[in-house]
Amino acid sequence: MPKYSPELNRRSFLKKAGLTAAGLAACGLSLTSSANPTPVLPSRNKKAPNVLVIKTDEHNPFLSSIEGHPFIQTPNLQELANTGTYYKSHYTASPLCVPTRSSWISGLRPHKGQFYNNSVVFQKDYPSHGHVLREQGIYTVHVGKLDAYREASKLGFSEMHRLWSPEVQDPGDMNVARNPVSERPLESRDGTPRNAMYGVKANAFSKDEPIFNFAKGWISSTGLSLDQPWLMELNTSKPHFPCFTSQELWDLYEGHDDLPELDKNHPVAQHPVSDDLRKHFKTDQFTEEQVRGLRRGYYANVTYIDNKVGELINILKETGQLDNTVIIYTSDHGTMMGKYGMHWKSSMHEDSARVPCIISGPGFNRDTVSHTACDSMDLQATLFGIFGVQRPEHWDGEPLQGLALNDHERTALSEYHGHGQSVSSYAIRQGNWKYIYHYGQPAQLFNIDKDPQETLDLASTQSEKRKQLHNALLNYLDPDKEHHRAEDYIQKQLAAFQDTSKYQTLPGGHGLKKEVV
Repeated sequence: MPKYSPELNRRSFLKKAGLTAAGLAACGLSLTSSANPTPVLPSRNKKAPNVLVIKTDEHNPFLSSIEGHPFIQTPNLQELANTGTYYKSHYTASPLCVPTRSSWISGLRPHKGQFYNNSVVFQKDYPSHGHVLREQGIYTVHVGKLDAYREASKLGFSEMHRLWSPEVQDPGDMNVARNPVSERPLESRDGTPRNAMYGVKANAFSKDEPIFNFAKGWISSTGLSLDQPWLMELNTSKPHFPCFTSQELWDLYEGHDDLPELDKNHPVAQHPVSDDLRKHFKTDQFTEEQVRGLRRGYYANVTYIDNKVGELINILKETGQLDNTVIIYTSDHGTMMGKYGMHWKSSMHEDSARVPCIISGPGFNRDTVSHTACDSMDLQATLFGIFGVQRPEHWDGEPLQGLALNDHERTALSEYHGHGQSVSSYAIRQGNWKYIYHYGQPAQLFNIDKDPQETLDLASTQSEKRKQLHNALLNYLDPDKEHHRAEDYIQKQLAAFQDTSKYQTLPGGHGLKKEVV
């Protein structure tokens, strides 16, 4: 297999990786053209299970009954955990939409693919996992949110249904400056302040209802009729803000409009990177009432997602497909929900960087919890393990089903180069320990087993452990060199935004492509 190269595009990758017609034929596989959305099924794959990936947006890992939360209602996620394996130490590749989703689709960690932020002014030509799987006889379907490195139509899935999600907007988020750190307007694209976006609203689920309705219809029709294994990836907008919800779900959490136990005055919250993020998102302007409302609406929307997961499980049961379908529940990243005075994503703390990961179905143990450190690159590799097909060797990650349940030596990586802070940050999880390295800023070290909420920074007292975990980080990359590489790339993005004949700035720091006559 070829080694990674930033210039390795889809065509050259497939050729060098051996995923050509001749190469696949030698393995008993058939290569299809982009004009044929239904590849010939390799005979050895006929008994492989189907896979349903439910990827939500911004699900805080602590907010489920699986984690022992005192009042959050997630009975369907609990059912998946009871019938499958819960990967408790599972991290996002990056706590930001475009970087982590691009890594998931491309198989490359953010620093390898140069997925640094939510701008897509420079699109990439990397092959997608949906295309590589399709070329090996798996019918691949992507539904809902994309937020990736190139247009949906060029990713090579058998089917692509965005429904509410638009194509990649060139240049995407323009509020990516790090030096100095930019301040993001509180107003959303329609002018509504983000800190006021909660409560009961008609059609609160107008983005997600079409996604779930399509998925249920597809599973009971096309999915049932296919004579080859299928992969459906369902990508939602909830429980990501806005925290608008239905009256029924709002009422369900009456009395639970609480405040975070750990606020911006906590010693851990005083880290310069956390201070940058609060300034970037202007969270000092959030009132107590607004924080309470945002949290209550978020709780409600976690339960909304759980209800829809239950509907999908029932469709699989009713159509007789449940026993031959692996269900994966995960999220792209978490959210801080006011903890340490921060909201939304972008932080390396557990609430933002750790994400739920539940796998239920053939090949996975029932009622099992794995404490082995892993990340979303491992989860992507898991798909190839389930289907029993080739995965490019230079892609990152290892299949979860091949890992020991409690391996205290294995490491997982999450990295962040995006908006809201002046430096790149990296988190390494190994066993009970989590190390966070910030370029040019104090490192942080937490014992997650004893201190899951990260209230006691041990970096100054555990120098040997800090050194050990920094060496583990160096096994992935040179973090200082990557900080500068990211900064150079961001400067090129900022220069590209200066073409004012092409772009205009919208509230929230987003850009849209102008029609040039």
